[in-house]
Amino acid sequence: MFDQNVLDRIQVITHSSIRIAGKTVIYIDPIGIAGEPHDADLILFTHPHFDHFSPKDVKKLMKADTVIAAPKSMALLCTLRLQKKPVTLLPGQQTELAGIPVTAVAAYNKAKPSHMKLMNWLGYLLTIGATQVYISGDTDVTEESKRCRSAVFIRWTPCRRRSLQTPLRRIRSFRCITASCSAARRHPNSSAMHCSRGFRPISVRQFTAM
Repeated sequence: MFDQNVLDRIQVITHSSIRIAGKTVIYIDPIGIAGEPHDADLILFTHPHFDHFSPKDVKKLMKADTVIAAPKSMALLCTLRLQKKPVTLLPGQQTELAGIPVTAVAAYNKAKPSHMKLMNWLGYLLTIGATQVYISGDTDVTEESKRCRSAVFIRWTPCRRRSLQTPLRRIRSFRCITASCSAARRHPNSSAMHCSRGFRPISVRQFTAM
């Protein structure tokens, strides 16, 4: 099952900053937030680098009952900088946050020292109604990410010129993960990748045509 509506509610704000609207409003790695909406029911962090963790932006979103989740290694950082204790997760853990089933997926780079597997940083597989949405975090194609291919999902793969993967390698990653994903092909105008520093968003149709 796949709910087309879920795709229409997903917004890539900038870089890896994502908002999913709905009964439960979800943000992943919020940065570049305009105004002070204070509308977040759930905020997920993938890792603590400055382009993924921005306390000033998070504070624009938080309200009294906002749930925050992060890798276990970010527990103290979140508590000190946000004045709120997060739910901490390790790769492979499953839980329910703000009514949303969440699976933590290992996110790491095989060669880059600043994104090593032992850091236990995360991507997230979210179950929203009948649809699973995989937010990859900063990662290579890994055995952990490949396991998500059995579900119907949409994957955003952050890309930067000087780190992690080149656009071509990201395209190969996307092809690997979404080879059997009919849901993504059904919505060709959705943003499948957002690349910062001069790269433009690339749609599912553009990926599958390359």
